[in-house]
Amino acid sequence: MQIINTERIPLFVFADEVESGAIEQAKNVANHPAARHYVSIMPDTHEGYGMPIGGVCALENAISPNMVGVDIGCGMLSLKTHFNIKDMPETELNNNLVKTMRQVRKSIPMGYSHRGQNDFKSAVEHLLCFENNIKDYGHIDPYLSPDNLILSAKEQIGTLGGGNHFIEIQRDAEGFLYIMVHSGSRNIGKKVCDIFNRIALNFCQNYYSPIPNNDLAFLPTNTECGTAYIHLMNTCQVFAEENRNIMGTLAYEALCSAFGKDSVVPFVFLKDKINVHHNYAAIEYFYGKNYWIHRKGAICAREGMIGVIPGSMGTSSYIVKGKGNNKSWNSCSHGAGRAMSRKKAKETFTVDQFKEKMGGVVFHCDEEHIDESPMAYKDITMVMQQQADLVEIITELQPLAAEKA
Repeated sequence: MQIINTERIPLFVFADEVESGAIEQAKNVANHPAARHYVSIMPDTHEGYGMPIGGVCALENAISPNMVGVDIGCGMLSLKTHFNIKDMPETELNNNLVKTMRQVRKSIPMGYSHRGQNDFKSAVEHLLCFENNIKDYGHIDPYLSPDNLILSAKEQIGTLGGGNHFIEIQRDAEGFLYIMVHSGSRNIGKKVCDIFNRIALNFCQNYYSPIPNNDLAFLPTNTECGTAYIHLMNTCQVFAEENRNIMGTLAYEALCSAFGKDSVVPFVFLKDKINVHHNYAAIEYFYGKNYWIHRKGAICAREGMIGVIPGSMGTSSYIVKGKGNNKSWNSCSHGAGRAMSRKKAKETFTVDQFKEKMGGVVFHCDEEHIDESPMAYKDITMVMQQQADLVEIITELQPLAAEKA
């Protein structure tokens, strides 16, 4: 761990090398008037908006929408299935994986695609908990009325989104198949973040709060808007978790159909299911006080807590157990982390290089996906080595098939 001093509180850096832009953003966070003790930087860190991705900090009596991020509740679902392919011929396995991913593309809208009003009615049942959490904040912004939020949820539930969101089929060393889903709260979370970031910026300007950067605007947690954001942030997490559950169900059904074993076991009874967020804030107790721990591109890694750290496309992912390291605010990385921007990746690599790097992984890609090439990301093996003090690896998962929007 490196320690970098700032004008106020230090940075604890769990990475060998960090781009200068991310360090500057972390220093801004350290100089935030509500930040306390230190700012922790995970080994997958890279530049984001306001706060770097892979950044963790503690705010006292304050919440910052951009320190949570636009995709509130974005996270990982991992589940172990009953399928074992240890003795399956390679040709048969490959054919089954192709069938699986073809069905996944048919049943799960991706990118900017949403669901129609009458599409996938059974998904609405998953929104009951979401709807029960909604309060009417239409007086703050029209989008935040219950009718608008519920309508958005019905259109977006069970949809993947774009960017680095993915659905993957993986295997462990024993040959068991896993399903992994990376997604979040879709446009709902972005709207909530954007609305309250504007409100927070107005608050800081009106009260002359000395924020080091406009992207780090905050709201006191005892104000109406601070309370409203916290409630909606938590509601977005409920939506994001159920969103991943639905896509996991659909991916499992596709897997069963392709492998010729319809309804092998209900999705809800699948073994070792893990569903964790990596863009959120939560009140946690450290050093004798409660603080709002903001994790932007980081998962909670309390002692004994099980988490998921995905690699980039074509590389290993990991099931991990937290070690409860206070210097990281009980956190660890949320993935491999970008090594270069999307623009630079598209300028640097070709589709043929992408395909070669993916090896035998079944995947669907074209020039639009080059920015998600494994070469655009950090080496996940090195990332895991750099956080050996934060987590213990339980299971390493190898990719077999991947789908991105």
